[in-house]
Amino acid sequence: GSLGLQSFPFQQVSGSTFRAALSSAYFFAAMTLIGLMAMYGVRKLSDGIQVYLKGMSNMMSVAVILILAWALSSVGKELGAAAYIAQQAQAGFPYWLVPAVAFLLAGIISFATGSSWG
Repeated sequence: GSLGLQSFPFQQVSGSTFRAALSSAYFFAAMTLIGLMAMYGVRKLSDGIQVYLKGMSNMMSVAVILILAWALSSVGKELGAAAYIAQQAQAGFPYWLVPAVAFLLAGIISFATGSSWG
């Protein structure tokens, strides 16, 4: 596009492209840090790589939880959960029960996924 209002900060970027760019940036930043630590004698190169791999293995559970949360969201959209909830609310659902029901649903989802991230 043209310069001005159509420049980078104002263009919409797809989520998958953004996640790929962010993952690449994290990886290259970590490799740069490991290299600098080895170069300045703070930590051996093999130790830096070992710490990086241990951290990555610890983050796998977080990644799995996020993937499952996205899958649960997609299933909810496909089943029309939002439309169903709106229909039930319009059918005379007591407004004062909304916070309690939201809390219970969040608790069930957290229990089912094993995390409050869900």
